[in-house]
Amino acid sequence: MVVRHFAGAFAARAQTPIKLFSIALLVGLIGAVLWSQWGILVTFAATVGVACLAFNLVSMGTGYALPLAIRLPRKQAIAIAMEIGIHNGTLAIFIALNVLDNNLMSVPAAIYSLVMFITAGVFAWWLTRKPQDQAP
Repeated sequence: MVVRHFAGAFAARAQTPIKLFSIALLVGLIGAVLWSQWGILVTFAATVGVACLAFNLVSMGTGYALPLAIRLPRKQAIAIAMEIGIHNGTLAIFIALNVLDNNLMSVPAAIYSLVMFITAGVFAWWLTRKPQDQAP
């Protein structure tokens, strides 16, 4: 916000490269954890994966349904669902590997990171699909 305030043109030019860098960093970090912890990941994938998927679906579902139930606008319900369903897996992986120095603790974060992007993508597709009964 400070950069945008004092150097708006620079911030506008830097927005796309920074966004691409952050995506590359996220993918790289998740990939590194998957590569280095593949054996542990395979061992715990079923148990941790099911728990991560359940947590994510309940979070996103509640984050969407509850705002609609209290009559908030649909766009706000979508934003809340995405905010609740997408967590900072990169930060959790970093903390597990570098602060706690525990490789095993990075596995749930890596699995959740993969699960949340898939479910968020499906959720976004579901929200934006055209009704089947409408003509093009």
